[in-house]
Amino acid sequence: MSDSDSMMTQPCHVKMTSARDGERDLTALSLPALASLGGGLYIFGNPALPTCQAEAIRDHLLAAGFRGDVQISGTDDAGTCP
Repeated sequence: MSDSDSMMTQPCHVKMTSARDGERDLTALSLPALASLGGGLYIFGNPALPTCQAEAIRDHLLAAGFRGDVQISGTDDAGTCP
């Protein structure tokens, strides 16, 4: 197993929050190689990020057996996904 493979399975939380101090807001998010998380998935306060993109990541993880905490809020419910 390579170092990058082992890093993908280490316990962690993924938190995605909005930009501050003049930075750009997150408008797209895709993590197709993410196979598992040892912690939780928290995506919040990203008003320019389509909710469906956050939900797609959640659904991908749930299909792979993820059972951690998931919180998605403050995203663009009207946004579209490819």
